[in-house]
Amino acid sequence: MFIKATRHPGRWQVRNGLGHELHLPCHESYAKTTIDIGVLGTRRRVEIRGSVTSLMAMRLAAVKRPLYLLDVRRDDTGAQSSWSPREFASVIPMSLRADQKYDYAHLPCLAPSVELLGAKNLTWRQFRDRYVAEVSDDDLSVGEAFVEAAAMESGLAVLMCAEADHPHFDTLPEEEKEVHYCHRFTLANQIARRLKARPAGLTVNLVHLDLVDFHEATQAGRSYRPRTTAL
Repeated sequence: MFIKATRHPGRWQVRNGLGHELHLPCHESYAKTTIDIGVLGTRRRVEIRGSVTSLMAMRLAAVKRPLYLLDVRRDDTGAQSSWSPREFASVIPMSLRADQKYDYAHLPCLAPSVELLGAKNLTWRQFRDRYVAEVSDDDLSVGEAFVEAAAMESGLAVLMCAEADHPHFDTLPEEEKEVHYCHRFTLANQIARRLKARPAGLTVNLVHLDLVDFHEATQAGRSYRPRTTAL
């Protein structure tokens, strides 16, 4: 379980609680460039017939970029979702193209606390504000490290959680935001804020890897481009 990351020239040093380290590459500067952060939900807004595991593999393969799939659920299986590392660390990568770089990491340090997940009668804004208050700089540095490592390879770091994605979340009525909010939206904004605080002229985009829209486009034989918004 990673708990902290430290940025050095050309690399991030990511540590877990046992003192083990993972070194991730990064550029010295991202000035006047663009970094994309993906978001993905394992649930769907509407039911989809057929194998959702196969659809997930197709959705990820369609990115056609190196992928860091970052599981930001508190638990990576069980009550939050039937999806587990079995799918994301073995079944799905076996379905991707052999030449597509792919890595999966479970990062519970970026998930809401058990106490927050169990809190009752919170509005989505109250949930968001409590999440922002409890996630630490050390926690966010871990997400930042993986996002930069993906960008180093012209790839995409994808923040994955259980809640269904809604590509037009920001324009939804308040009552619908209560249904479709997920902490990964806030997390993407927090990481983007940290990235833009360093180099001048960096653009950060949010890319919605929505399963429902992708499925509908595929079934209709249409090309599909994910909704992308500036952070």
